[in-house]
Amino acid sequence: MAQSTPVLEEVVAQMTNRRRDTGEGARVVPLLDPETGLTDGLLLESLLERIALFFRAQDSLSLADISQMRRAMARGQARRAYLYVLTNTCIENPVMLLATLSKIRIIRVEVPEPVM
Repeated sequence: MAQSTPVLEEVVAQMTNRRRDTGEGARVVPLLDPETGLTDGLLLESLLERIALFFRAQDSLSLADISQMRRAMARGQARRAYLYVLTNTCIENPVMLLATLSKIRIIRVEVPEPVM
């Protein structure tokens, strides 16, 4: 299940602005799970390619999580994907291998602490 966070919103804003600067134009579309109706991630479409964006705030990733992302990529016809996880997320070697073979790049991010 995907979660909307300020980190993901910032990444989407940066990527769409970068696409607009090159004159290509970009469109962001949610990737919906047909069984639950919930958002799996986002699909960033440009004239040249489709990129899926996912964010998981879990303690560890499993092979099932990667398989779910692969299905979402196939539904959106995305050629590659970016998966944003928290820095403390445990990722085992088989999970990393499946992600790499599936053209899913895993990026670790730190959630900024709120300023009081």
